[in-house]
This record gives sequence, structure tokens and C-alpha cells, in this order.
Amino acid sequence: MSTLAERLDGISLRVSVPGIEISAELCRRDEVKLAFGTGVYHKLSEADLERHLTNLARLLYVNWVRAYQAALTEEFRSSLLAGPSSQRDRDFLAARGKLVSVGRSADDTVIVASRGMQAVRVRVAPGARALLEYEFVDRVREATAALIRDHITRVAELKKQFYAEPT
Repeated sequence: MSTLAERLDGISLRVSVPGIEISAELCRRDEVKLAFGTGVYHKLSEADLERHLTNLARLLYVNWVRAYQAALTEEFRSSLLAGPSSQRDRDFLAARGKLVSVGRSADDTVIVASRGMQAVRVRVAPGARALLEYEFVDRVREATAALIRDHITRVAELKKQFYAEPT
């Protein structure tokens, strides 16, 4: 029997932007792989890239939440569906929904920010189109992995704030 962490690490999903050949794959919770159809990358401006990557991020989040919920045991899922059981839980969930997380590529070509991992915004620096496709894809991978790590760290800090036992 696998642990919840192992089940979550085992989630792998792929999403595509409707109407254009751009897709992303998420695996092991923080590994994002971006793929463009033949010639698509070279036809897009930085603004187009921002818009399409923001849509991909939203699709990945929604699908990850669905897969996450499916990975939970029936007993645990039932308690989740019942909702938060205390005011502290409600306060924690409200605070988690307001968390701002940021991830950036090493050279700041791509910056991904989110509020509660739901309101996502992708910024592509001017001049990014000079990068080769594989270089740009690598920058997106760096930024999304950094965003996810930042979010996980902030949630862990929030859990300590709300649920740590007083000393």
C-alpha cells in the first residue's frame, strides 16, 4: 500500500491549450514539461506566450486538484467533503487562498506568480523570443518548479502558524 505522498508523486497529467498546439505535462508534483507543435513557438509574441502559458497553468491546477482528490482514501475524502471542522480550519483555508507564491527562471525571462495557486499570472520578459524553443521551455520549467516549491514552503509555514502546538 502506498502512502499519500507516493500517490501524489505518482500523479501525471497532460493539458493542452484549445485551438493551438501547446501542451504541458505535470509529474511528481513539481516537474512541468512544456511542448509546442511544429513551428508554433516561432509564431507567437511574448504577449501570446504569456496568455497561453497562463491558460496552461490554470488547466494544470484544475486537473491536479481533481487528481489530488482522487488520490485520497475514501475515508479522508469524506472528511474533506464535510468541509473544515473548526474556525481555525476555516481561517487556515482562507489564509491559504490568499497566499502569493512566485517562481522565476534563473535569468528572470519567465516569472510565474499565483494567489492561492488559482489566480495565476505568467510574465515573459521582452526579448524572450530571441531564445531558442528548447531554451524557452527550460525557462518555463525552472519558473514553474520554483513557483510550486515556493507555494509548498508557504503552505508549510502557514500550517505551523495555525496548527503548531504552543510551547
